[in-house]
Amino acid sequence: LRGRRLVSLGSALLIWLGLSFRGLPAPLTLGIVTGLAWMIPWLGGILAYLTASIIVMIVQPGWSGLLQVTIIYSVVSLLESLLLTPWIMGRSVGVSPLLIMLALFLGGLFFGVPGLLLAVPVAVLVSWFWRNHLSN
Repeated sequence: LRGRRLVSLGSALLIWLGLSFRGLPAPLTLGIVTGLAWMIPWLGGILAYLTASIIVMIVQPGWSGLLQVTIIYSVVSLLESLLLTPWIMGRSVGVSPLLIMLALFLGGLFFGVPGLLLAVPVAVLVSWFWRNHLSN
């Protein structure tokens, strides 16, 4: 959970900075909402993006704001998936970031959202079992 909170915090900070830099409405609020929503793997990012999109469309009607929000959330999502999650989760649970990425990919591919939620704990168990029972 500590690793998940750090990933969410990192994503919230990136969203806040991105929205602030582009001058979009409510960057701090949307950063906080994103951080809280990002605690839910996969679905949280979608909910945070939809919330930001609706707020931007209400406050600043037109395609420009929506396009900017879409780009910011897409870039942060990629950074979170490819860098933040493997690095932070790997360090917090003592498992290789490559194994974390593989576990998240396979868990999501074969089991959907439940697979994403269980991917890191299963990777930790497999890694521990490998180190303590199979490597001797």
